[in-house]
Amino acid sequence: MIQVSFTPGTKVITIDPDRVVFERQGRRMALRGTNGLASVFRTLAHGPADLRDIPAAGPTAADPVSRALNMLAARQLVRFRCFAEGRELLGAEALGPLCAFDFTHTANLAAILAGHQDDHGQRTLQLSRFAYARRGEQGLVIDCPHRSARLTARSAEIGGYLVALAAPITRAELVRRLPAIAPELAGECIALLLAAGAVAEADDDGLLPEDRHPALAQREFHDVLMHSRSRYGMGGGPTGATFSFAGIVPPQPALKPAPHDRLLPLPRPDLVRLASCDPPLVTTMETRQSLRRHGSRPLSFGELGEFLYRVGRVRDIKPATSADPHSYETTHRTYPSGGAVYDLEIYLVARQCAGVTPGMYHYEPSDHALSLIQQDERILKGLLRYAYMSSGFAGVPQALFVISSRFTRLSWKYRGIAYATTLRNVGVLYEAMYLAATAMGLAPCALGGGNSQLFAEATALDPLTESSVGEFMLGTVAG
Repeated sequence: MIQVSFTPGTKVITIDPDRVVFERQGRRMALRGTNGLASVFRTLAHGPADLRDIPAAGPTAADPVSRALNMLAARQLVRFRCFAEGRELLGAEALGPLCAFDFTHTANLAAILAGHQDDHGQRTLQLSRFAYARRGEQGLVIDCPHRSARLTARSAEIGGYLVALAAPITRAELVRRLPAIAPELAGECIALLLAAGAVAEADDDGLLPEDRHPALAQREFHDVLMHSRSRYGMGGGPTGATFSFAGIVPPQPALKPAPHDRLLPLPRPDLVRLASCDPPLVTTMETRQSLRRHGSRPLSFGELGEFLYRVGRVRDIKPATSADPHSYETTHRTYPSGGAVYDLEIYLVARQCAGVTPGMYHYEPSDHALSLIQQDERILKGLLRYAYMSSGFAGVPQALFVISSRFTRLSWKYRGIAYATTLRNVGVLYEAMYLAATAMGLAPCALGGGNSQLFAEATALDPLTESSVGEFMLGTVAG
C-alpha cells in the first residue's frame, strides 16, 4: 500500500472550512483555500492512512485528494511510503513549494500489473533523464530536481526496477523481468515513482512528457540539477552560508602559497595617471567587444603588468578572528567575490608577451608577480590549441589566462551554492578583464571552454581540490 502521513513533528491545530492551521518545529502556518478538503486533513490528522482510503470531498476521488496532498507537499508537510507486509520499500517527500505529486496512475496500475485489468495501449514506462540516484543516510536516494521531489529506496528490489526502467519497458515486461515483488505491490511502487516524476509514461511515439515539454526538452540534466540545488525552494536541504566545517577543518588561507621564491615582478601602473586619462566607464562599456584575432605586435611587458594590476592584485588582507570559529581570512581586490572568499586563481599561458619567456605562470596577486609553473611545449600547445578551438578557430592567443578555483575556499562556508558562486565569480572577473582590456586598447575575449585535464597535468594539482573553471584570451588589436 501507499501510506500517506504528515511529516514528523507536524501537528494540526485547527481545521476550518476555508483554512487549516499547522504547527511544525514550533512554527505555525496556515493553508488557505481549503474549501471542500476538510475530510482529507481530518483523516491524516488521525495518523498515517492508505492513499486509497482517504475520503474524497467532491464528485471525483482524484481531484480533491490530489489538491489537498499537493497543498501539503508545497509546504513539505506530507510524505508517502510504500509498504509490503510491514516493510517499507520506497518513500517519497517534497523538497520545495514547486513540488507536485501526480497520483492519476495509482487507481489502475496495480490492477494492470496483477493482470486484473487490460492494458490495451501497451504503453511503456521509462526513467526520467532528470532523475538520479545516490547514497543517502537511510538508503538509496532518487532525486528528481525537475519536480523538486525525492524518493528513498529501502529495498534492493527497487534498484532492480530502476535498472530495468533505464530503457523503455512495458508494464507486463517489467513484472516478468522482476518477479521478486508481487505485481499489485509493484504497481504501487511504480505509481509512487510516477507520481514523484522519477518515471514517466511514454506516448505512442515513445516520447516522455519531458521530451515534448518546450523548456525541459532543451535543458540538460546537470544544469537542472545545479539550479535546483543552488536555489532555495527547489532542492531541499541547507542553502547558503552554513559554515558546515567550522571547527572541524581549518579554512584555506586567502592567498595560495607561491610554489617557489623565484618570482618575476611585473610593472605597476600609475593609477593617478590612469584615473585622469582612462576613457569614461560608459565609453568603455559601449565599445567593449570580443576580439579573437591579435595583432603582429606582441603584448608588451608593461601592458601585461598593467592588465593584471587592474584586475587581479590584492589591495588588502583581513586576517581571521581567532575567537570566532566562523571567521576566515579574506582579501580586498578590484572585483567583488562571494563572501570576499576570492576562490579564483589566475594562471598565464604566455605565447607572445615581451619580457616573458613562453610558459605557464601563476599570478601572485599580493606580490604582483609571476611564478613559473610549466614550460613543457606539448602542454602549452595543448592549452593554446583548446583556446583556438573555443574561439571558433579565429586565432591563437598571445596571452591565455586560465582561471581556476580552490573549491574548498567556498565549500567550507557555503552549502548548495558553492559551485554556483564560483561560476558567478568567474563572470565577474571576466567583466573586469573586458573593461580593463577595452580601456587599455587591447583585444579581449572570454572563452566558453577549456581543458581541465591539461591544466591538472600542467600544475600537478588534484582536480577535486583546484581545477580550471574559465579561460580568457588577451592580445594586441589586429591592424
